[in-house]
Amino acid sequence: MKIGVNGASGQLGIATVKHLSEQGNGHSIMAITRSPEKISEEGVEARFGDYDQPAFLLEAYKGLDRLLLTPSMSLRPGARAA
Repeated sequence: MKIGVNGASGQLGIATVKHLSEQGNGHSIMAITRSPEKISEEGVEARFGDYDQPAFLLEAYKGLDRLLLTPSMSLRPGARAA
């Protein structure tokens, strides 16, 4: 099973990716984040994804069987840039 974790470079995301990775169970873990270079967990695929750029999310979510969404503080487009 391919499991995606959105917001994977935040505190909750990092902890979730680490936990899923340690559990193993034959699952593939996809860490989806605006900063894929921050993902260092071995065996985890880092993918670029940004709520403010929905076209990239389509590619980031491609092929996933399950997805954990970690919402932003604001769902308003461009809110993080301000």
